[in-house]
Amino acid sequence: MRNLVSLQKTTVALAVMQALAFNPSSAATITVNNASDSTAGCTFRQAIEIINTGSDQSNGCFLNTSNDSLGSNDTILFDNSITRVSLTKGQVTINSDVSINGDGNAVTLSGNNSSRLLGIYAANVLINNMTLTNGSSTLNGGAIHALQSDITLSNSTISTNSATSGGGIHAEGSNVTLNNSAVLNNYVSALGGGIFTVFKSNVSSATASNIILNNSTISENISGSSGGGISTVGGTVTLNNTTVADNFAYFDGGGVSAISGNVTLNESTISNNSSLYGGGILDTSNSSITLSNSTVADNFAYHGGGFYSVSSTVTLSNSTVSGNSVDYSGGGINAKTNSSISLKNSTVSNNSAANGGGIYASSSSVTLSNNIISGNSAKNDGQELSISTNMLNVIGNNLLGDNSKTSSQAFTEAIPSSNTIIATKDGDTPTEMTNILRPLADNGGPTQTHALVTNSPAINTGDLNVCTTKPVNKLDQRGEPRTQDNTCDLGAFESGFER
Repeated sequence: MRNLVSLQKTTVALAVMQALAFNPSSAATITVNNASDSTAGCTFRQAIEIINTGSDQSNGCFLNTSNDSLGSNDTILFDNSITRVSLTKGQVTINSDVSINGDGNAVTLSGNNSSRLLGIYAANVLINNMTLTNGSSTLNGGAIHALQSDITLSNSTISTNSATSGGGIHAEGSNVTLNNSAVLNNYVSALGGGIFTVFKSNVSSATASNIILNNSTISENISGSSGGGISTVGGTVTLNNTTVADNFAYFDGGGVSAISGNVTLNESTISNNSSLYGGGILDTSNSSITLSNSTVADNFAYHGGGFYSVSSTVTLSNSTVSGNSVDYSGGGINAKTNSSISLKNSTVSNNSAANGGGIYASSSSVTLSNNIISGNSAKNDGQELSISTNMLNVIGNNLLGDNSKTSSQAFTEAIPSSNTIIATKDGDTPTEMTNILRPLADNGGPTQTHALVTNSPAINTGDLNVCTTKPVNKLDQRGEPRTQDNTCDLGAFESGFER
């Protein structure tokens, strides 16, 4: 179990190899030998033309066929002399299954800032070892516009593209998987600086878009509206061992924005993103955000530094919310309008706000089980928690506050004393912050955590039932065993396994 991350990476690597392995019964392999968009030799556009039509176009491309059919499971390779292909005749449209492999060349496909790169429509497309850059669209999808397609990108980079929505990728009713890839420095005026997903609807049905990112990075993308890194409307986003960092949205969801969508983070990091609402993550309109073994840190917003939830749910287990800040309410988490927030074996620390430094909830419920919420700050009220008592459900054990503040400064309303260690100046266990948690750091595992200080009151005071039931599953955020001598710790970090 302690090798969970290595196992996950191995599984992903095997999946990538299987996906990209050339099928011995594939119809044709075409090698591009002309880097331009002219008609001399075999260009990338001409190779795609042959695959789309399913017939030899006698356009300069040599076909290495393994059977009599063409247009199914075809492969495009690039001559060793080609490292960059420049498109000058507009987007290349793909409507038949194909594998595009930059192989050892790490081929760059450029749109010269004059057109979208790829329009992929009702096709299964594999892209490996490619850089898609300088694509531009006045509509959607600067690099890729996908409609009812299945796309896998591996060992690839999508960078410096622009569009109205989906600066890097616009996926409509499509499934998109990124393995060991990066989406960097893309721009949109509307939704999804890096990636935008939306359901495809027609008269009879609607098809959701699903995005899966494995061991990938979404960074330095910009949205003039929502979802600096990733935006989904009615779709699903799954991040595995992935980082979403340094993205910006003018309005909401600096890192990730979900509108009637579902976002799941496993062993992932959301950091240094910014926006007006939800610096790290925004979920609204009955969306669902689920984090396990993940960290949301150092994001900034006016409201909801780490999370901003409106009429939606946020569920954290074995996760850390740290160092997020806002000018107004909810440094770590801001929940409004019948939202539901649930934290289990998680740590909320070093977040700051005017109101509700750690968690701010308005007309929303908050459930706490085996957590540490300590070392947060607010200029006005609720330095740790700003939650109505009748909306707070405390189960398991929790450690709240530190002795730099009184309980009235730490909490806007009374916090139930049962199942709770109150570490404030006038609490039952006054404790300095430096005797509770260490600063956020790499303590092993895929994400950063707050290690427990020796003799911290959080050690061996967790509820064993909470520590051993899913989704905690007997492991801490790093993947270390939870239970020792029939006890466990509060928060995301289990002591005894320091590195």
